Amino acid sequence: FLVCAAVRDVSGLQRAMLRARFEERQRITAELGRLLLTQDDPGELLAVAARFVSEELGTPLVTVYEVLPGSGDLIRRAEHGWRDRRVGERLHSDPPTLAQRAVAERAPLVSASIVDDPRLPTYARAIEHGVVGGVAVPIMGKRDAVGAVVAFDTTHRTHGETDIGFLQSVANLAGMAMEQHRVRSMISQSHSLEA
Repeated sequence: FLVCAAVRDVSGLQRAMLRARFEERQRITAELGRLLLTQDDPGELLAVAARFVSEELGTPLVTVYEVLPGSGDLIRRAEHGWRDRRVGERLHSDPPTLAQRAVAERAPLVSASIVDDPRLPTYARAIEHGVVGGVAVPIMGKRDAVGAVVAFDTTHRTHGETDIGFLQSVANLAGMAMEQHRVRSMISQSHSLEA
C-alpha cells in the first residue's frame, strides 16, 4: 500500500508540474499575441520571443532568423544570450546551418551534437559559446517559410514534442508579425507612389 501511495503522489506531482509548464507556455504565447496586436515593428516581438524561448526551454542561446525576400539568405532579426550580438547580420553557409535546413525542409530539426552532426557545418561562433546541440523550427508565412527560430543548448539534453510544439507556437506568432510588417510596408510604399 505504501508503494502504491508513493507512485500516486509522484504521478500527481508530475501532472501538476506538467500542468504548470503548460500554463506558463500558454501565458507566454498570449503575451506574444498581445505584442503582435500592439506593435508595428516586429523587432520588439522577436526580441521578447527569443528571451521567452531561452527562459522557458532553458536554452541559453536563441536566434530568430528571417528569410530575405528574393535572395533566400537568412538575416538575424533577434538574439538572446550571445556575447557578440549580431542582429542584422546575414547568414551565409555551405553546407546549410540548422536554421537554413529548417527553412528549406519546412520542418523542425534537432541536433544533439552540432559539432558531430554530418548534416551541419562547423559553427565557430557556437563552439566559442559552448554550444552542444540545438533545435530549429521554421517560421511559416502564408505560402512558405519566412524564417526560423533556433534554440541552442550548452549541455546535452533532449527536446521532446512539447518543447518543439512550444517553439513552433512562438515561430507561428513570429511569422504573423513578419507577414504583418511586410504587408504594412507594401501598403506604405503603395501610398507613397500614389502621392
